[in-house]
Amino acid sequence: MEDDPRVVQYRPESWAEAVNVARTMSSMVFRGHADATWCLSSTLERDAEMYGFQLMGAHEIERENVEEFQRHACQYLTAPPRPDSNLEWLALIQHHGGATRLLDFSDSFYVAAFFAVEMASADAAVWCIDGHSIRNSLKEEIDPTKDGKGHQAFEKAAYRLVERSLCAPSDPGFRKVIAVRPWRLSDRMTAQRGLFLCPTDLETPFEQNLEETLDLRKGRLKSLVSEMTSDELQSLARYCPPACSVIKVILSREILPEIRSDLRRMNITAATLFPGLDGFARSLRAPLKRFHCCDA
Repeated sequence: MEDDPRVVQYRPESWAEAVNVARTMSSMVFRGHADATWCLSSTLERDAEMYGFQLMGAHEIERENVEEFQRHACQYLTAPPRPDSNLEWLALIQHHGGATRLLDFSDSFYVAAFFAVEMASADAAVWCIDGHSIRNSLKEEIDPTKDGKGHQAFEKAAYRLVERSLCAPSDPGFRKVIAVRPWRLSDRMTAQRGLFLCPTDLETPFEQNLEETLDLRKGRLKSLVSEMTSDELQSLARYCPPACSVIKVILSREILPEIRSDLRRMNITAATLFPGLDGFARSLRAPLKRFHCCDA
């Protein structure tokens, strides 16, 4: 079957080349992976595989997790979300390392690159997903005459749509991925320019939700074989909406030290992306990794 040109893989020869291409991706959202072979999957999806439960029951497991978290969160939170703010509760669980349906993304290519290379020891990757394509897929669900126009109006409408989806069982007739932010943003999300991609159907993998959102054939995201050059990608990115809906940027192992060094100069570190003592302590691992590389 012929490759879909909207989904491409790109391996820059240098970090400078990757940056030049990233500057053309104004409508994209980004996610970094420390291993280029990892697929796009939520922690809840990975837990299902690890512990042997079926995604058919994931909605009930998610509901029970949220209820249990709410029962105990009062011991730790001075200003918890409202009981009916489902997305905010899921965001809190995600923030503290629990399993949810949410996937962390960022508006910043550089932030995503940090998460890709911070602890990478082999080829890393940054997934780039076109936000316009996701937004356009929701035209039937979001009424601009009711919700208004503009970015902020769309964010409010997307938030309400996600809240309705979280309250209801999975509907195979509405299998989408929605780009969304909680109504109240944590300092971490602000520092990371973060947002979530939220699948509406928990009974199918995240990638299948995304493929149906972008009108891609099933399994397309697992068959990224065609690679484009820098010039080709920059040419395609000039279209609006962009000709590419998904770009997987492979950051070769050989250029990882250069990327880490450049991001430190830009003050993109664990200390700045994770405000507080935890982030500062995490940032101390970077020199250790550098010394280790020098000794090798």
